[in-house]
Amino acid sequence: MHICERCGKEFEIGFDKNNRFCSEHCFYSHPFSNDQKEKLSKAISNSKRNIELRKKKEEHIKFLNETECVCEKCGKVFKGDYRSYKSSNPLKLSLPRFCSKSCASKRILSNETKKAISEKMKGKRAGGAILFKGKPAKNRATIENGGLLQATCPVCNKIFTYHRHTPRKYCSRKCWDSVSGGYREGSVKNYTHGTYEGYYYDSSWELIWIKWALKNKVHFERNKIGFPYIYKGEEHKYYPDFYLPEKDEYVEIKGIDDDLWKAKKLAFPKKLTVLKKKDIEALEKDLI
Repeated sequence: MHICERCGKEFEIGFDKNNRFCSEHCFYSHPFSNDQKEKLSKAISNSKRNIELRKKKEEHIKFLNETECVCEKCGKVFKGDYRSYKSSNPLKLSLPRFCSKSCASKRILSNETKKAISEKMKGKRAGGAILFKGKPAKNRATIENGGLLQATCPVCNKIFTYHRHTPRKYCSRKCWDSVSGGYREGSVKNYTHGTYEGYYYDSSWELIWIKWALKNKVHFERNKIGFPYIYKGEEHKYYPDFYLPEKDEYVEIKGIDDDLWKAKKLAFPKKLTVLKKKDIEALEKDLI
């Protein structure tokens, strides 16, 4: 059983979810505390103020639609305002200086205005206050260092600086080139790839060859060495699929015979065995 805080009546299920009042009448006639009265008073006053501001804004827009203004850029006489007011503060409502956004963007700015805009875009106001929100980070760019941050290159361990808007991991292109490129497992985008007995394959044909090589005890490994070749005037690197260390021979599982493949094959300096569809089908029959 519960006791109503308004009338003192005992009840089982109350009108509110906290079972403080027995009925709707007691719930709405219960006297508010001082804090609740203060919150309600502020809410009512704010709503009245918003209504007044909205009326002033509507009156100002009506005034603009009836008043003729002269554009400072093109000299055109116009009525109304192209700007959309996001604030309902009547202190920010003023007569427009330009007839359109295009004329406003073409206006000639003074050096002081340009400097103020530049300082603001760099992350500071004219007074020197940082515009970052929240708590400052340990390595955050500041006014003194011009918005620059420091980092250590993972290749040469050199400490370099970069701008906060253009983060970098390496100090130079040379360091990036030393770790980029080369053979990467999974770089071929298809649905048939994975590992078999510890050997990675990029296609179903490569999987068949791996199974055949393991069955016939052929010693091989995945090739990770690139060989340069020229295609359409640019230098690239060609990575054969497998390498046979005992024979110093490379194996390529090839499905398309095009100009790119011809350029790779002509420039390849080592012994290369190319297996095509018929060869793979023969190996697959041998596995059965």
